[in-house]
Amino acid sequence: MRRPRLTNRAARAHFLHRHLLARSPAQPVGDILGHLGFVQVDSINTVARAHDLILWSRRQAYRPKDLRRLVDKDRTAFEHWTHDASILPVSHFPHWRLKFELERQRLLERWREWRRDGFEAKMDGVLARIAAHGPFCSADVGEDEERSSGGWWDWHPSK
Repeated sequence: MRRPRLTNRAARAHFLHRHLLARSPAQPVGDILGHLGFVQVDSINTVARAHDLILWSRRQAYRPKDLRRLVDKDRTAFEHWTHDASILPVSHFPHWRLKFELERQRLLERWREWRRDGFEAKMDGVLARIAAHGPFCSADVGEDEERSSGGWWDWHPSK
Protein backbone atom coordinates (compact mmCIF):
# COMPACT_ATOMS: atom_id res chain seq x y z
CA MET A 1 0.00 0.00 0.00
CA ARG A 2 1.30 3.38 -0.96
CA ARG A 3 1.49 6.02 1.78
CA PRO A 4 -0.14 9.36 1.08
CA ARG A 5 2.28 12.18 0.44
CA LEU A 6 1.83 15.77 1.43
CA THR A 7 3.59 18.68 -0.09
CA ASN A 8 5.32 21.04 2.33
CA ARG A 9 2.64 23.61 1.59
CA ALA A 10 -0.19 21.14 2.39
CA ALA A 11 1.60 19.97 5.55
CA ARG A 12 1.99 23.57 6.76
CA ALA A 13 -1.66 24.32 6.01
CA HIS A 14 -2.75 21.17 7.88
CA PHE A 15 -0.57 22.04 10.89
CA LEU A 16 -1.89 25.62 11.07
CA HIS A 17 -5.48 24.43 10.71
CA ARG A 18 -5.11 21.68 13.33
CA HIS A 19 -3.58 24.08 15.86
CA LEU A 20 -6.22 26.77 15.22
CA LEU A 21 -3.70 29.20 13.82
CA ALA A 22 -5.50 29.61 10.48
CA ARG A 23 -9.04 30.22 11.76
CA SER A 24 -11.15 33.26 12.38
CA PRO A 25 -10.11 35.09 15.55
CA ALA A 26 -13.76 35.26 16.70
CA GLN A 27 -13.86 31.71 18.12
CA PRO A 28 -14.78 31.75 21.86
CA VAL A 29 -11.96 30.96 24.30
CA GLY A 30 -13.84 27.93 25.65
CA ASP A 31 -14.04 26.46 22.14
CA ILE A 32 -10.33 27.05 21.61
CA LEU A 33 -9.50 25.34 24.91
CA GLY A 34 -11.79 22.44 24.01
CA HIS A 35 -10.11 21.98 20.64
CA LEU A 36 -6.57 22.19 22.05
CA GLY A 37 -7.45 19.92 24.99
CA PHE A 38 -5.56 21.95 27.60
CA VAL A 39 -3.10 24.78 28.05
CA GLN A 40 -0.11 24.46 30.31
CA VAL A 41 -0.15 27.11 33.04
CA ASP A 42 3.13 28.97 33.09
CA SER A 43 3.99 31.48 35.80
CA ILE A 44 6.91 33.01 33.88
CA ASN A 45 5.89 36.40 32.57
CA THR A 46 8.52 37.84 30.24
CA VAL A 47 6.14 39.25 27.63
CA ALA A 48 3.04 37.49 28.99
CA ARG A 49 2.34 34.14 30.59
CA ALA A 50 2.71 31.30 28.06
CA HIS A 51 -0.89 30.03 28.34
CA ASP A 52 -2.13 33.57 27.70
CA LEU A 53 0.09 33.86 24.61
CA ILE A 54 -1.19 30.50 23.32
CA LEU A 55 -4.80 31.62 23.61
CA TRP A 56 -4.12 35.15 22.35
CA SER A 57 -2.38 33.79 19.24
CA ARG A 58 -5.64 32.04 18.40
CA ARG A 59 -7.95 34.93 19.36
CA GLN A 60 -6.46 38.42 19.53
CA ALA A 61 -9.41 39.69 21.58
CA TYR A 62 -8.39 37.21 24.33
CA ARG A 63 -7.58 38.63 27.76
CA PRO A 64 -6.32 36.64 30.78
CA LYS A 65 -9.60 37.27 32.62
CA ASP A 66 -11.33 35.22 29.89
CA LEU A 67 -9.56 32.04 30.99
CA ARG A 68 -10.06 32.81 34.69
CA ARG A 69 -13.78 33.25 34.00
CA LEU A 70 -13.96 29.73 32.49
CA VAL A 71 -12.37 28.31 35.65
CA ASP A 72 -13.69 30.55 38.42
CA LYS A 73 -17.15 31.59 37.26
CA ASP A 74 -18.42 29.42 34.40
CA ARG A 75 -16.80 26.26 35.85
CA THR A 76 -16.33 24.87 32.33
CA ALA A 77 -12.58 24.46 32.86
CA PHE A 78 -10.42 23.32 35.76
CA GLU A 79 -6.78 23.31 36.79
CA HIS A 80 -4.99 20.00 37.31
CA TRP A 81 -1.63 18.34 36.80
CA THR A 82 -1.25 16.74 33.35
CA HIS A 83 2.52 16.70 32.82
CA ASP A 84 2.64 20.09 34.48
CA ALA A 85 0.03 22.47 35.88
CA SER A 86 -2.62 22.86 33.18
CA ILE A 87 -6.10 24.20 32.59
CA LEU A 88 -8.44 21.70 30.93
CA PRO A 89 -12.05 21.77 29.77
CA VAL A 90 -14.38 19.99 32.22
CA SER A 91 -15.72 18.02 29.26
CA HIS A 92 -12.28 16.38 28.92
CA PHE A 93 -12.17 15.15 32.53
CA PRO A 94 -13.32 11.58 31.66
CA HIS A 95 -10.34 11.24 29.30
CA TRP A 96 -7.88 12.26 32.04
CA ARG A 97 -9.51 10.55 35.04
CA LEU A 98 -7.42 7.35 34.91
CA LYS A 99 -4.14 9.29 34.59
CA PHE A 100 -5.13 11.51 37.52
CA GLU A 101 -5.88 8.44 39.64
CA LEU A 102 -2.61 6.74 38.66
CA GLU A 103 -0.57 9.88 39.36
CA ARG A 104 -2.27 10.73 42.68
CA GLN A 105 0.17 8.85 44.94
CA ARG A 106 3.28 10.06 43.10
CA LEU A 107 2.12 13.67 43.34
CA LEU A 108 1.26 13.30 47.02
CA GLU A 109 4.79 12.02 47.69
CA ARG A 110 6.27 14.97 45.81
CA TRP A 111 4.12 17.40 47.80
CA ARG A 112 5.28 15.75 51.02
CA GLU A 113 8.86 16.57 49.99
CA TRP A 114 8.02 20.16 48.98
CA ARG A 115 5.79 21.20 51.89
CA ARG A 116 6.15 21.31 55.68
CA ASP A 117 4.99 18.49 57.90
CA GLY A 118 1.30 18.84 58.48
CA PHE A 119 0.31 20.13 55.06
CA GLU A 120 -2.06 17.19 54.54
CA ALA A 121 -3.96 18.01 57.75
CA LYS A 122 -4.05 21.63 56.60
CA MET A 123 -5.54 20.57 53.27
CA ASP A 124 -8.07 18.33 55.06
CA GLY A 125 -9.19 21.42 56.97
CA VAL A 126 -9.56 23.39 53.74
CA LEU A 127 -11.65 20.61 52.17
CA ALA A 128 -13.84 20.37 55.28
CA ARG A 129 -14.43 24.13 55.17
CA ILE A 130 -15.41 23.94 51.49
CA ALA A 131 -17.81 21.08 52.27
CA ALA A 132 -19.39 23.05 55.12
CA HIS A 133 -19.44 26.58 53.67
CA GLY A 134 -18.85 26.34 49.91
CA PRO A 135 -16.10 27.89 47.78
CA PHE A 136 -13.79 30.61 49.09
CA CYS A 137 -10.49 32.16 48.09
CA SER A 138 -7.01 31.41 49.43
CA ALA A 139 -6.97 34.73 51.31
CA ASP A 140 -9.68 33.25 53.58
CA VAL A 141 -7.50 30.31 54.65
CA GLY A 142 -5.28 30.41 57.72
CA GLU A 143 -6.71 33.65 59.10
CA ASP A 144 -4.81 33.26 62.38
CA GLU A 145 -1.46 32.43 60.77
CA GLU A 146 1.51 34.63 60.01
CA ARG A 147 1.68 35.35 56.29
CA SER A 148 4.48 36.32 53.96
CA SER A 149 4.09 38.10 50.64
CA GLY A 150 2.95 34.80 49.13
CA GLY A 151 -0.05 34.56 51.48
CA TRP A 152 -1.34 31.28 52.79
CA TRP A 153 -0.09 29.34 49.76
CA ASP A 154 3.45 30.37 50.68
CA TRP A 155 3.24 27.75 53.45
CA HIS A 156 6.33 25.70 52.58
CA PRO A 157 9.30 23.87 54.19
CA SER A 158 11.55 26.89 54.70
CA LYS A 159 9.00 28.58 56.97
